[in-house]
Amino acid sequence: SGAILITDKELSSWQLSNPVGYADWFKTRMLVQYNAKRMLVAESLRASVQEVPDYKVKTPLQRSIQILKRHRDIMFAADRDDSPISIIISTLAALAYNNEADLLYALQNIVNGMSRYIENRDGVAWVTNPVNPLENFADKWQKHPQREAKFRQWLRQIQTDMDTALRKSDVGDMAESLKPRFGDRIINGAVSKAFPASYGTASAVLSAAPYINISKPSRPWGM
Repeated sequence: SGAILITDKELSSWQLSNPVGYADWFKTRMLVQYNAKRMLVAESLRASVQEVPDYKVKTPLQRSIQILKRHRDIMFAADRDDSPISIIISTLAALAYNNEADLLYALQNIVNGMSRYIENRDGVAWVTNPVNPLENFADKWQKHPQREAKFRQWLRQIQTDMDTALRKSDVGDMAESLKPRFGDRIINGAVSKAFPASYGTASAVLSAAPYINISKPSRPWGM
């Protein structure tokens, strides 16, 4: 249900896709936090839960994906052709997400867990479409092996960047360590929004960063 046929410029053929089914699957991966946050929004608007539109609700999974994509955009600003594609980032992040309520914990667990969901099938890297097991979102990696190498390089880099930021106790040092990977405007805005805050410095800034308009939603559920 919801499946469609789409063209592929490289293959010059019809490929099966299911964007509606994918959006439904994605929602199930964050359903606990989605329902909880939807109730909070309803209370703040003095409306019923049914009256709250989807775009009003942003879960830690969606915020984490925004942060990951911003980091990707900065790191691959001069290398768009081999930049990690959004559907792979969204799928692996959703698989690694365990409905953590805290954004920082969610982001840490996602970043540390994404690589576990990259399969190896007879020497071929697979990121399976969860609603179409015959589709490999990483199918271009076999023809362009540098894309897999750069994806794994990016994943290692964001792990390193987060670890470095979390070890900083000084706000200024922490902000400076994040700016090269997220941009001056985003980090400056996040710092001004996050402080004074009631919890750790890096946690405060990373938690505030998604609210500084770091990316434009282009797919269902803000992926």
